[in-house]
Amino acid sequence: MKRYSLLLLLFSVFLAALAPGAAWASAATPVAAPANAPVEPAAGDGEAALPAEEHPPAVTREVRTLRAGTREETEVYILRAAEPGPTVMIVGGVHGDETSGYLAAGEIKDWIIDRGTLVVLPRANSDAIARGRRTSTGGIDLNRQFPVGKEPATELAREIWAVVEEFQPVALLDLHEGWGLYRRHDSVGQTLITYPAGDARRFANEAVQYLNTYHVKNRSTYRFRVVGPPVAGSLARKAGADLGIPAFIAEATAYRTLKATRVRWQKAFAEEFLRWYGLIDREERVVPKEYRAAA
Repeated sequence: MKRYSLLLLLFSVFLAALAPGAAWASAATPVAAPANAPVEPAAGDGEAALPAEEHPPAVTREVRTLRAGTREETEVYILRAAEPGPTVMIVGGVHGDETSGYLAAGEIKDWIIDRGTLVVLPRANSDAIARGRRTSTGGIDLNRQFPVGKEPATELAREIWAVVEEFQPVALLDLHEGWGLYRRHDSVGQTLITYPAGDARRFANEAVQYLNTYHVKNRSTYRFRVVGPPVAGSLARKAGADLGIPAFIAEATAYRTLKATRVRWQKAFAEEFLRWYGLIDREERVVPKEYRAAA
C-alpha cells in the first residue's frame, strides 16, 4: 500500500511539471516576441484571420540552360529588380583557364540590383573550364566565334548570341584574364578593352580611374589602362558593332598576383559597370574600397 501511495505521489509531481506555467522549459520552447512586436488580430466570429501582408521580392531570378545535355551545358541567370530600368549583360568563363572571370561572375549572379535587369552568363565555356584550358574540345576558341554582321560560327556561340539578341542589353561586360602585363609582355593584362559606342569611353576612363585609385596598390606596375577595340570574333566586338552598344572586356593580369586580388578587380569593374548603367544606386559598396588614394 505504501509503495502504491509513493508511486501515485511521484506521478502527480510529474503531471504538475508538464502543466502550463511550470518553472522549467525544454530546448524547443519558442522565444518570446519583443514587447513592441506587432500583434496579429484575432479572428472574429465566423471570420478567418487575415494573412500577413506579402511583399514582392526585391529581385527575382530566372535560370535557363544553354546547350542542355551536351558537354557545353551551362546556365544563364536573369535577375529582375522590382523597379524597372535598363538591361545589361555580364559574361565570364569564355576562356577556361582565366579563372577570375568565371569566379567573379559566379558571385555577381547572386548580387542584388536596385532596378532593371541583369543577365549573367558565369561559365560561358564550361567545356574549356572543365579542361582548364583556353579552348574547348577540338581547340575551339569561343572568343573568335562571333563574326561581326554574320551568324556565330558554333552552336554554343549561336545560343549565347540568341540570349544577347533576346534581351538587347544597353551595355555588355566580358570578364577575362591576361597572363602578363600590357606594354611589358605580349598580353593585355590590366586593361579595359573598349568598343567605343555611345558613352563607352567615358565609362571606361571613370572605371579605370576608380580601380587604380581604390583597388590597385602598386600603380607603377599594375595600373589599369583603357585600350581597344576588342579583337575581331569576340563577343564584345560583335555586341558593339552589331547592336551599337558600349561593350567591354576586363582583363585582370595573372602575372604575380593572387587569385583573390584578380577576382576583386573583376567584381569592382562589374560594380562600377552596374552603377554607371543605372542598375545599382545605393551608397554602400558591394566591393569595399581596398586602398586609399594616397596609399
